[in-house]
Amino acid sequence: MAFLENIDILIFNFLAATPQTPTIMAYFGIICAKFLIYFIPFHLIILWFLGGRGERQTALAISFAVVIGLFFSFVIGHLCYRPRPFVAGIAKALIEHKENASFPSNHALIFTIYVTSLYFYRYKHVARFGLVIGLLTCWARIFTAVHYPSDILGGVVLGLVIAMFVIHIVMPFVPKFVYQLPYSPKGRGTDLDV
Repeated sequence: MAFLENIDILIFNFLAATPQTPTIMAYFGIICAKFLIYFIPFHLIILWFLGGRGERQTALAISFAVVIGLFFSFVIGHLCYRPRPFVAGIAKALIEHKENASFPSNHALIFTIYVTSLYFYRYKHVARFGLVIGLLTCWARIFTAVHYPSDILGGVVLGLVIAMFVIHIVMPFVPKFVYQLPYSPKGRGTDLDV
């Protein structure tokens, strides 16, 4: 276990910002760490209000999975508390953050759910874009010293499990009328029976 923790810290030290990091790189990391995540709710709103049944099914699956995933992340964080790198004194954080549990990463969890769901529901081009901004976000969360690499890995694994659970177990039981709320434009989207 100590060996894996040492590897984790070694990778963290390689990716995290240092006092010698160029200012423009530091600002880029801060922007990625704090703001790229907001693309997801913006996209979900577009999917729901401008899409048909297929888009709404995808948006609903992502939303359900994120809520369930954040609940489990909260429980895991309390049961297996690990201080964030800046709390442990390993590095100085570039962004303000609560001193709550480091493991698992909620950002990695949310992006994994988002990309997995998009890919499963056949929105592969958007899924690839989501993967790129997700990777940038995960790198930036380490770069700004609020997460270890293992936190990111934990968020990815949890996100995959929750996304698959929601897609295969929860979504088949969602009543069809839900996709008509408040209004579904005719002729838009796809009619997926997943």
